[in-house]
Amino acid sequence: MNNTDKETSLEGLFEKTTEYFDTQIELTKLKAIKKVAIFSANAFAKIIIAFFILLIIFMLSIALGLWIGNLLGAAYLGFFALAIFYSIVLAVIYFNKNKWFVTPFVNEILKKINE
Repeated sequence: MNNTDKETSLEGLFEKTTEYFDTQIELTKLKAIKKVAIFSANAFAKIIIAFFILLIIFMLSIALGLWIGNLLGAAYLGFFALAIFYSIVLAVIYFNKNKWFVTPFVNEILKKINE
């Protein structure tokens, strides 16, 4: 094998290696885009679902406040009782936010990234 053949085979090897790494980079970009798209679609769906759940809770809260107010004799007392209840619920959620929300949310994101 002479020098020209060695140079040609080295140039071919270099070109193939460069092409391989370019392909790997492109494949990694496409995989990342796919993961972001899936994550975004899931997040959007969850936001829409949360919106409707909040809308239902809002309507039920109005109905419950009026009903409790009717039982207590004044509408404002029903809403006041409901506000106290929601304040207690908020305190419980606040003191358990890491265990109930932060940790599971981070774990879900990491699981989606590692898929």
